[in-house]
Amino acid sequence: MDKNKPKPIGEILNNVLKKVGVYENFKIQSNWEQIVGKEIASVTDPLLIESGTIEIRVKNTIWKRELDSMSDAIIKEINVFLGKKIVNKIVFKIGLRRRRT
Repeated sequence: MDKNKPKPIGEILNNVLKKVGVYENFKIQSNWEQIVGKEIASVTDPLLIESGTIEIRVKNTIWKRELDSMSDAIIKEINVFLGKKIVNKIVFKIGLRRRRT
């Protein structure tokens, strides 16, 4: 393959994101509703994955309690989506959701 041949910007961006460790965060945030479903996605925001722990912002304490009991299933869905075991723990934080457009 010719090293000087131009590459698609999407391929370059994916490679850069993987190298700096934000690819999985980006992929999860971009596909959150697909991963957890519409109802859970409407009350949560994935924030950050660091050292196998994902931080998820939750709308309120009622949802936090509900999601605490579902954390193993959510972890499994995230890892299945990513195609490898990246997440092994969830920390739920109560707070305002960001607007999705």
